[in-house]
Amino acid sequence: MMLRRTTRSVALLLSIRSGGAFTRSSPLPLRCRALATASGADDAGGRAGGRRRRPAGGGRRRRPSTNQRAPQAGDAPSAAAQKRSAVPLGAVVDVVQKEDQPTGKKTRGTVARHLTRAAQHPRGIKVLLAEEVVGRVVEVLETPEVSDDDLAAFARVSNPQRGRGGGRGRRRRGGGGGGDEAPRRVASFTG
Repeated sequence: MMLRRTTRSVALLLSIRSGGAFTRSSPLPLRCRALATASGADDAGGRAGGRRRRPAGGGRRRRPSTNQRAPQAGDAPSAAAQKRSAVPLGAVVDVVQKEDQPTGKKTRGTVARHLTRAAQHPRGIKVLLAEEVVGRVVEVLETPEVSDDDLAAFARVSNPQRGRGGGRGRRRRGGGGGGDEAPRRVASFTG
């Protein structure tokens, strides 16, 4: 408030010196506008301290999000493909591999293992196929009965994404390096 009066007082003095008339409602002369903007006030009295006004829409302006996924080609996963209970082991499904997401190319195979732990996922359940292919289910084609021998065969299917190093997987605790070494014991460190 004090700054506004000071700016107006300066304007009054300058207008008296120049011989012009000055009223409270008249806009500030050009020389006073420079002084007012430098001090943080504007023609209508404005805000002191140089604070910015909010945009007309209200609220803060937000930056565009950088963590949004780019639109992907191909079909969206069906409702059954988003639920883990609808994708049992041994089911014949169509999946989209990570590298095929831009094109939407589908790969058909038999589910050997679920890689998504959640009960449902909006982009489709991630599975390992018996053909050692990893992808997200787009469509469930058929769900045949699976024998115990088939389940045992599915358990032996190796995941090609495991063991790459540098991934987001968990590190295993315990016994040192490779599987060929004997597990280490406390006595071996205490000499």
